Amino acid sequence: MKLAIVDPVGNPGGGSRYLGALVPHLLELRPDLKITFFGNSISIDRERLQTEWKEVKIKNLSSLWLSNRPFWNIPGAKQAIKLFQQRICSPLTWIPYFFSGSVHKELESKIKGFDLAFFPWPFFLTFPKLSCPSVAVFHDFNFKYYFSGQGFSPYNLDFLDREIPVWLKNCLPVVSTNFIRSELEKFYPDAVLKTKVIHLGPMGYSGGFLALPDRSAARLFLDRRGLPAEYILYPTNISPHKNLGPLYSAMYLLRQKGWKIPLILAGYGTENLSGRAHPLGMIRDLERKEILGLGYVSNEEIDALIQCARIVINTSLYEAGNGSGLDAWGKGVPVAMSDIPAFREHVEVQGVKAKLFDPRSPQSIADQLESILKDPDAAEKDAKASLEAISNWSWKRTAGLYLQTFEEAMKKHV
Repeated sequence: MKLAIVDPVGNPGGGSRYLGALVPHLLELRPDLKITFFGNSISIDRERLQTEWKEVKIKNLSSLWLSNRPFWNIPGAKQAIKLFQQRICSPLTWIPYFFSGSVHKELESKIKGFDLAFFPWPFFLTFPKLSCPSVAVFHDFNFKYYFSGQGFSPYNLDFLDREIPVWLKNCLPVVSTNFIRSELEKFYPDAVLKTKVIHLGPMGYSGGFLALPDRSAARLFLDRRGLPAEYILYPTNISPHKNLGPLYSAMYLLRQKGWKIPLILAGYGTENLSGRAHPLGMIRDLERKEILGLGYVSNEEIDALIQCARIVINTSLYEAGNGSGLDAWGKGVPVAMSDIPAFREHVEVQGVKAKLFDPRSPQSIADQLESILKDPDAAEKDAKASLEAISNWSWKRTAGLYLQTFEEAMKKHV
């Protein structure tokens, strides 16, 4: 099979770790598989794909060149250049891809002679007209909701509302939980019958990335950054649905009861989130860091952070699933998480254990964190049971289901 994998965005965090786990296992199951990856040069360099994926041809998309220029870091500049490309340049077929930013047209010119095109993140991309079938993963539909703060721009909402139905009509959709399948049915009922549900396993050490062999090695790795010996970890970003405010207040409540354990945040945009816990949220304070924001870290470092955490927490309001929870269960680390449908599905379908809380209630979050801290023996027992349960959900199994889906798409296309 000649497979094109296309990811023009290259999301930092879970999106990249997902591909980092999937691609090596596809090749393990099908050594004859010929993969070409079309991606964003920024994410390709960030994730060291040239080194990680030695058996994969890596191709930078030239249509992303202009929007990737560092001088567009001025607030609003990137959005402005994208609007210019979409409205002025895109209709002009003679303009070079690096200037027009027409990713879909570049793909149409380059994805030829492939058996299938796989899109792990089809959002914000016009559906390209290809001669081969397409499979696309619809991570979630959070653009259908408004949570708080700065949401999607009107332009982005219009784009998604216009293009997602086109994608669902012309590709074979994949989702990672039954919950997201139900969301797809809610918003796009015509596509639900052909949608495939493929649950995921831990995305850290079992993926293609370098693994740290044990907890002591991971601890030494963290000591070089001067990180605390004990901490609660939230691998996250600054999107509104990640729901950081109630967690800050929960940490304040914990400290009022004598628990001095800090909270570490790791992920895109968190580098500016350090300070003191407060009933209203967080007071920015670079001296007294009860909350420590690390920003985006390497795959090795996030694996080490998860492996050495006292608790891995996820307070999100809406997700396809708990990616950091999967990694924590895969390392035998206690998990506390929002009582939302996608997270409960891990417990009900995959058999893992976690403390569930009301994500809107700082008191509920603090109570469940304290229950783990007060009874470490029970927490360790639950963590070991979760490690055993999640071992049945390997990436070899997941990759096999993806290969079956690819084969089905090709048969239907013929």
